[in-house]
Amino acid sequence: MFASANRFQPGEREVAMDTSTRETHLEDVGKLVLRSGIAALMLSHGVYKLIHGHGHVLQYFTSAGLPSWLGHGALLTEVAAPLAMIVGYKTRHAAALIVGSMVVAVLLVHRAQLFALNSHGGWGVELNGLFIVGALAAILLGSGRYSLESYLQRRRALPHVDPASGRPAVVQRGQRGQPASS
Repeated sequence: MFASANRFQPGEREVAMDTSTRETHLEDVGKLVLRSGIAALMLSHGVYKLIHGHGHVLQYFTSAGLPSWLGHGALLTEVAAPLAMIVGYKTRHAAALIVGSMVVAVLLVHRAQLFALNSHGGWGVELNGLFIVGALAAILLGSGRYSLESYLQRRRALPHVDPASGRPAVVQRGQRGQPASS
């Protein structure tokens, strides 16, 4: 029974099944929801710091004996990485930056709450934990079909047409639309 799982037995009815339809679509929508949701939540923190200042962030870094430029990098991470994740460009890299930023935030700012409960009975660093777990999932899953990365990849895979002859043209990478000279 298991050895012939990919073959049809006599008398069985073959059912055509397109594996790239519903399940794949839902998986890609799930990736979009995950990366956009985590990114939007993170972006709100970055935008708040842009509007109201991020001096307190710089102070955490300098009080820990670290250079203040790391604080500027943290702010950049809280804005640029979520924007990249929302559009789905370099999602794995952006998510890795978010994981790193949140680990540093927990170690520098929220260390006392690491093994504590908040006033509502939740984990003291549950928001940081949510960002870390969500970003780790985005690292593992990638951008999915509904992303700028996927669009660019599909666009590169399209055949190029020579405008003069209307036939497929051989092109060098980076010379889109220009026929390669033989």
